[in-house]
Amino acid sequence: MTEQIKVKPTPIQRNSFDVAMELLQHHAKVEGLNADEIEMTFAKYYALAKYCDHARPGNLQSLLSEELLEKVVKFSR
Repeated sequence: MTEQIKVKPTPIQRNSFDVAMELLQHHAKVEGLNADEIEMTFAKYYALAKYCDHARPGNLQSLLSEELLEKVVKFSR
């Protein structure tokens, strides 16, 4: 019997909170944030992540630019 066991790694699952935190960190790095802006900025990103998590795909298309929407349509064919 072999001594090594091979296990396939499971993909990392991110929830809305994780997405909002990553967006907040990126925003802070690029734009900078003061202490007063952190709470409101996080709340906006969290609300956006929750909306995207529960929205039907068709509802999200209105958020895409025409250029990106064309790329998505081409990719899905």
